[in-house]
Formats: sequence, structure tokens, C-alpha cells
Amino acid sequence: ARRENTSNSKFSAMQRDQIENVYRIANHLKNSFAKAGVTVDVVFDTSIENIGQVDAAIEEGNPTIRINPEKVRKDTTYHEFGHIYIDMLGISDPVVAQAISELKGTPLYKQVQEAYPELYGELLDKEVLATAIGLEGAKIVSKEHLIDCLELLVNYLVLTQALQHSLQKKCLLRN
Repeated sequence: ARRENTSNSKFSAMQRDQIENVYRIANHLKNSFAKAGVTVDVVFDTSIENIGQVDAAIEEGNPTIRINPEKVRKDTTYHEFGHIYIDMLGISDPVVAQAISELKGTPLYKQVQEAYPELYGELLDKEVLATAIGLEGAKIVSKEHLIDCLELLVNYLVLTQALQHSLQKKCLLRN
């Protein structure tokens, strides 16, 4: 995930979050991703100028989320994990494509476009969707509900990858 580019979170209208809450959310999300076979490293780094960022995975390394604990907002952790999730599924995944389609033309899309004038096309679409994931994640009150939702999403990813692998294997055997 995120081998081709990086992500930098520059803005959030949400209120600041307490570091204990950020640790808790990050650990839950790391565990959910790990169940799908994806290891995500999370680093708290006051030297970054952004609120948070995803560093591209190098070769066989893990993607790394960097969060500035002095700037972190309630949506930051969900937002950054959202970037990795979007890249795991890919822009052409029906769920991702539908979500992006529904976000186009919304006030949120315009707000993100204004905050990131250097982004356009697919990169802008991904940033808008990650922002929406962050905002929605931050709104979920029940910890158990959030964990259940994320586990369903990760299980979907695992099943999709297993199905693709199985189909590729069958196609190779026929050729």
C-alpha cells in the first residue's frame, strides 16, 4: 500500500484530540489491518509540519503513518489509515469508485480542493475520500461499532485479494 505516493494532512476543522485517544485508535486500526496481513507502522513525530502523513512503503517495507502529537485532530488517525485502505483497494474498486462519485460536487470536495491546490484527478479524489473517512470515523461514538465496521472492511479486502489470487492461479493453469 502507498508505494507510489505519499500523503500529507494539512488541515482539519475538527478539534484537537488527546494523545491517549490517538494511541487507542491507532492500535485498534493497526490490529484490524494486521488481521488482513498488512502491517502499518505509526510514529508520533513533532518534527513534521503537517498534522499527519503517510510515508510510502519502500520495497517490502511497511507503510508508515506519522502523526504530529502537537497538531493531531480527532479525524487524523482515521484519515491517515483511510489513505492506506484506499490504496489497498485501488481507485477502480467499486466501493471506492462509488464513494468518490458520491463525494464529487459536495462542499467537502470543494473544501479539500481549495486546501490542496496542487492535487487534481485521482490524487484529489483519494484525498477527498480519505478526508471523508476521517470525518466519519471521528463521528462514530461506539468503539465496538467502529472496530466491527473496520473489521468488515478489512475482511472484504482479504476476500477480494484471495478471490483475485485464485482467479489468477486458475487462469495461469489454463494457459
